[in-house]
Amino acid sequence: EGDQTIIFAATKHHVEYTASLLAAEGIDAVTLYGSMDPAARKVAIGKFRARKCGFMIVTDLAARGVDIPLLENVINVNFPQKAKLFVHRVG
Repeated sequence: EGDQTIIFAATKHHVEYTASLLAAEGIDAVTLYGSMDPAARKVAIGKFRARKCGFMIVTDLAARGVDIPLLENVINVNFPQKAKLFVHRVG
């Protein structure tokens, strides 16, 4: 309990679908994707950093510039096309 997890997905649609699967199981998650409103993005990141939510589902583009210093888990729903992106995801 208290662990935080980032879940990487390929597209906005994959992010939203994964979030809906978690919600169906009663699991709260925030989402980030490239076309997201900047204010909503800030709220989602703040909620995750404050540990009010244990899961953040993101696309690679949206994850740029997001620094979460202590992260217990990284899940890749879709693997990136380049190895460099994979290394960036898992730290």
